[in-house]
Amino acid sequence: MPYFPPINPVCEVYLVKNKSMELISYLNQLLKEQVLTDIEIQKFIESLSHGRLENPIDEKKATLNSALLIHREEIDAYLSSTVLDQSRLLSWAENILKDRAQVRKTREVRNTETKSIYTKMGFHRVNAGKFKKGFGKFKVDVELTNPMEVMSTPVTQKHWLELMGENSSHFKISLEHPVEEITWYSALVFANRLSEKDGLEPVYDFSQVVWKKNTKPENGSLELESGEVRINNPEGDIYLTHGFRLPTIAEQEFLLRNRGQSDGFYYFSEDVWDPKLSLHAWFSDNSNGTTQPVAELVPLLVDGKDFFDLIGNVSEWSQDIHGTEASGINPQDFKKDLSPFVREVRSTKRGSYGDGRQFLGAHSIEGMDPNFGAKCIGFRLYRTLYK
Repeated sequence: MPYFPPINPVCEVYLVKNKSMELISYLNQLLKEQVLTDIEIQKFIESLSHGRLENPIDEKKATLNSALLIHREEIDAYLSSTVLDQSRLLSWAENILKDRAQVRKTREVRNTETKSIYTKMGFHRVNAGKFKKGFGKFKVDVELTNPMEVMSTPVTQKHWLELMGENSSHFKISLEHPVEEITWYSALVFANRLSEKDGLEPVYDFSQVVWKKNTKPENGSLELESGEVRINNPEGDIYLTHGFRLPTIAEQEFLLRNRGQSDGFYYFSEDVWDPKLSLHAWFSDNSNGTTQPVAELVPLLVDGKDFFDLIGNVSEWSQDIHGTEASGINPQDFKKDLSPFVREVRSTKRGSYGDGRQFLGAHSIEGMDPNFGAKCIGFRLYRTLYK
């Protein structure tokens, strides 16, 4: 009879520990790849608790899936070993389930907190300053003399629904998406209602206005029949109002140039083709042809505060008449010698989910009929702060 010397106890302990850790490492990888779920690990725990070593991958499922079958056979090879520490395996399985449950709980809390933050209408202070407005040889000097409050995100469908009672956005994927298909006049009514809710004097005076029949602000369709929207200020100066309002083009570009600290095509780069654009903006390259929930991408930092979707996702209505390049102190793009048709066209800060990168520059604007609500146009509110 051949003689087999006994296994050195130290070597045996090493083999048991090593084989057990190899199996644990393999099971961890399968969990990471979502081949295994908590359900399979729970079954594994039950078998170990009864002194058995059962494969956590179901045999019937494995016969229908070649990849599962390979993993099941690999686990079987480990389980057939006589050098496995069942107590170590049980301890690992119980702990991994606890850890995964804690991660899930933390993620749920974070998601709840995040939703709470993003569905609140958060405003950040932006200080006054000077900057170069425009691009290339068309730059002009601008100074904004008052600090302002600016929404950290575009107005969402949830914001709109809570204040206006309806939601007629085109992309009703979730209430965290920006509201869109909102006429310029509907946005003004929203701003006034928010001012009234917060005890502020409304910015816009509609007393001289006749609205078109069968249009209303609640569903974003409000259109002007005749008359003129006035500003609740003796000089008609939008910068000297107290309530919530649409921004001027100068204010929008001021943020997009980081209060004048950036002079490039984008806030963060002079290069139109800079790949960092995809980190900050939803546009034609990454949006899949729809708006996206606000505040999912990397924010732009202005005065130490996070501003989301300043470029991309939706273009944003401006206060200004389109077609002028006002400069100087607190400019408003309005000229009384413009034709009636031009006077009706309002500017938008261009750059939506459907635009190419060449339209997402800090200076990019376009004109839009204020009676028209487009699925690529939303808005964000501003408010003048006084020193």
